[in-house]
Amino acid sequence: MFRRGIALTDSARVYLTYAGAMATQPTGRRRRWLETAGLILAHVAALAVGFALMVVGLGLGVTMIMLPIGLPVGLIGVMLFVWGLMGHLGTDR
Repeated sequence: MFRRGIALTDSARVYLTYAGAMATQPTGRRRRWLETAGLILAHVAALAVGFALMVVGLGLGVTMIMLPIGLPVGLIGVMLFVWGLMGHLGTDR
């Protein structure tokens, strides 16, 4: 990229580093879409994992021996599922 023998000042190095970093940043609209998609994906994942944990907790709770383990697993599943439905991620805008 640079020819040999050319010395850059510190300010030129900072500018070139900053300009290179700016080229890799998504634009404002695209960034908002990516953030929104990430939030939706997190909620969908919480719904799926919460539902799976509820089913596993129910299955463990059917037997009396595994009830002490199944109850907390099922309750954690319920909390994840409810958070996936109603929880808020990030800051309110």
